[in-house]
Amino acid sequence: MRPIVVPLVLALSSLAACAGAAPPPGVQSTSVPRPPATVADLDWLMGDWAGTGIDGHPAGESFSRVGSDRMVGHFWQLDGTGGVRFYELITIEPEGESLVMRLKHFHADLTGWEAREGDAALHFQLRAREPGKWVFGPATFTQVGPDRLKVLVAMDNKPDGSPASLEFDYRRLPPR
Repeated sequence: MRPIVVPLVLALSSLAACAGAAPPPGVQSTSVPRPPATVADLDWLMGDWAGTGIDGHPAGESFSRVGSDRMVGHFWQLDGTGGVRFYELITIEPEGESLVMRLKHFHADLTGWEAREGDAALHFQLRAREPGKWVFGPATFTQVGPDRLKVLVAMDNKPDGSPASLEFDYRRLPPR
């Protein structure tokens, strides 16, 4: 099956704290049992994906395997005028018996967003999985058939307290 590209996970200021202590910036708590998984289980993500992202503007991702146990990907979001709003560089790799997604955000000029946090990548552990659905930290990736991917990214609440999220709707692009 051709791979699907996993979209972006936007920088979140903080994630749930471990019992009694907060994890380092950009690192998710490990207090919840994590599902077993391998990178091969995500082969459906490989390939190129494009569709709509923030404010309905064009967005896309591409993923490929690096060796037998890693994936690397990149994400792009346009700004509505044809310019680039931002990019992401993403890796998915083993961590114990499960997986971790690491990512960094970059402005259009390639200056990094995470520089304010010591230039470290954000770390999102695989929290849950079920057929066609994977949850890495605040991002839920749902495979909607062989050629469609939806990503929902939970964000901090809106000023009125209601939940906030970003949705990305992608279709698989044909091979180049």
